[in-house]
Amino acid sequence: MRGVLGVLIGAGVMLLTRFLPFDNIAASISGTVALAILAGFVTALIAGRNEFRYAGMLGVVMVALAVLGMRSRGARQPGWEEVAIGGCGPLASFVGAGLWLLSKPRGK
Repeated sequence: MRGVLGVLIGAGVMLLTRFLPFDNIAASISGTVALAILAGFVTALIAGRNEFRYAGMLGVVMVALAVLGMRSRGARQPGWEEVAIGGCGPLASFVGAGLWLLSKPRGK
């Protein structure tokens, strides 16, 4: 149950991308990647075990959010923000989970 909660909270962190400045592409892409790393870290922290499995589930949710965002705008092809979230997001979530594992106390 903690893993599912971690994925949901991680997806909530990714929803913060809606507040990024989309007029500056470089800042928005780097913000998206930073939020995806944070989302993966938070997901792994809350999950407590099987961190990479839940980071992978978060990656699937990120791709789904990117597709839903694209479809809600009526776009036939993905824009750069959907590519950033759907392409870089899942990889960055694994980086965040790895950072959690590196900083995780050894007794747990």
